[in-house]
Amino acid sequence: MAQTHRAFELEYGVGETDQLHPAFFAELNRLPSMPDTDFVIHFDRFVSTLESDLRAEEQWMEDINFASVREHRALHAEALGVLHKAQARAMVGDVGLARRVVELLPEWLADHVLTMDAPLAAALKNTVGQKQQTAPILNAA
Repeated sequence: MAQTHRAFELEYGVGETDQLHPAFFAELNRLPSMPDTDFVIHFDRFVSTLESDLRAEEQWMEDINFASVREHRALHAEALGVLHKAQARAMVGDVGLARRVVELLPEWLADHVLTMDAPLAAALKNTVGQKQQTAPILNAA
């Protein structure tokens, strides 16, 4: 029986980060039960979507001058490297590595969330809070 992964455990109260997780986990939960032909198509889309999500996250880090942006990006690059290797094999019919990656990805993600995404979410929250505090108050006369 396939393990179900829940996105709500990864909510930080920051709209930008919280929007990325539900769709990611919905697809991650569906992939293991797919026949190989469907799996290849959906895995390819999954990797493309994850690339886009990680680019967005990296842009947020750049926007706020996040202190550990280089380390965070390096972890993204490592994960994407493995995903791309699995994607290439899957495209020629060898889905074993891709299925194994889907199986192990939640463990990597849990570690990544705790060590990298939680501090980023806190920094984003802090930045949003500072912007709200410094925003001019408009009085309707």
